Amino acid sequence: MSICRSSKPDRLLAELAGLPAPSGPQPIDGISLVPVLRDPVLRVRDHTFHVFPKAKLGRAIRNERYRLIEWRKPGQPETTSVWELYDLQEDPDETKNLATERSEVVEELKGVLAGYGQGIAPR
Repeated sequence: MSICRSSKPDRLLAELAGLPAPSGPQPIDGISLVPVLRDPVLRVRDHTFHVFPKAKLGRAIRNERYRLIEWRKPGQPETTSVWELYDLQEDPDETKNLATERSEVVEELKGVLAGYGQGIAPR
């Protein structure tokens, strides 16, 4: 399984074409995926992070086995968060929330999630 997610392909396409990286009003963050495209066995990261705004802001970390999701209203403390943990090997359809049963995995992935920003609040 490959963990890759990109919604800003302009930097990737420029690098593949041998062109200078595009510039703009905001810096382009992230890690180049060109090494992985050239050798699919390589890894640039062991997890992926994503944010999805709904009635609450959802932030998630996914690795080869688990996906941890945090639901929280923007501006509220972490103590108000609702957590979901899914074992993607045992439950690929994410039907059984294991957050209370596997607290050690939740804590480990919360540490990874803490390294990312809070995302953008829904409108």
